[in-house]
Amino acid sequence: MSWFSRVFGNGFTVSVVTNIQDAQPNFIYRERKRKMRITGETMADGYAVYSASIKHWEGQPDVLVDETERQRIASNVQQNLASKGKSVYLS
Repeated sequence: MSWFSRVFGNGFTVSVVTNIQDAQPNFIYRERKRKMRITGETMADGYAVYSASIKHWEGQPDVLVDETERQRIASNVQQNLASKGKSVYLS
């Protein structure tokens, strides 16, 4: 497993956790006291982030995020990973 994160001025972090079994990343997005796991895959020069996996906050499986919040979170993840020199493809 590998982790890295950076707190941005607007209060969110993104940690990358690599699954040892299949070497695919999961992104742990934290904002205030909420947390969400987002799936993706490793690309040659960065990551693909599966926007469709941005569904709900941990502990609130019945409360789905709306499209506006999904886009905001995806943009935050992209901004965070780009600050580390990674290319990010949203799919």
